Amino acid sequence: MKTSLLCLLLLGSLSTGLQAAEPLTLFIQSSEGGAISGRGLHNFSRYLTGQDCPVGAIETAAELPDGLNAQLVFVPLKSTQNLPYQPLLNVQVLNNAELSASVLVRGSTAVSDLKSLSGVRIAFISPESVSGYQLAQALFAANGVEHKRDRITFTRTNVGAMSLLLHKDVFAAVIATPLADKWSEANDLKIVGVTRAVEPGALWGRDLSPALRANCRSAFMALSDGSRSSKKLLKIFPGWLQGFTELSP
Repeated sequence: MKTSLLCLLLLGSLSTGLQAAEPLTLFIQSSEGGAISGRGLHNFSRYLTGQDCPVGAIETAAELPDGLNAQLVFVPLKSTQNLPYQPLLNVQVLNNAELSASVLVRGSTAVSDLKSLSGVRIAFISPESVSGYQLAQALFAANGVEHKRDRITFTRTNVGAMSLLLHKDVFAAVIATPLADKWSEANDLKIVGVTRAVEPGALWGRDLSPALRANCRSAFMALSDGSRSSKKLLKIFPGWLQGFTELSP
């Protein structure tokens, strides 16, 4: 059974039917590989505010902090399974692919399967990342593959993991499959293992006024138009996230 990976939560402290009296705070969990920068966060905040989904600050961390005070939150679904949020939009994966993790090596190597990867130098995204570490750990365990801590590098982004592999700083890298499929042929890389798929998540909300709910939904959905400006704004999210779509019937 597939499990869910990522979701966006609109944690509303607003009374139903009222507009936001103060700007919202957006929290983005960074463990899945977003290219987070000060300028990128500022531009995203400015974009949302310009769409009448007012965001005054964006906070980031690898894990959801205790006692977080934010109205907009991007986190793994496992952190919120027992909370009363309602989905607003689905997360769209690059090329509408399933979300899993792939293990890549350089095409010039003789390795053709996972069993030869015990003890090699390997790049992951982060210890907290589902798509860039945890799924692959389960796959390695099932195939008897072991890695010592001093042979592991955490890069924080999928691009970083691929770069280490291309520069021969590591022997293998774990990258979200939609990106691995996109990059492997052009960079002479080959996939030697793929994990199970997980659900990418959704945009969730609670206690938002109808107007604010509609404005925020529209703002996030508009980022799915494939334009250069939208792609630039979405870089603060994982590279496999293409945008947001309407909920399935």
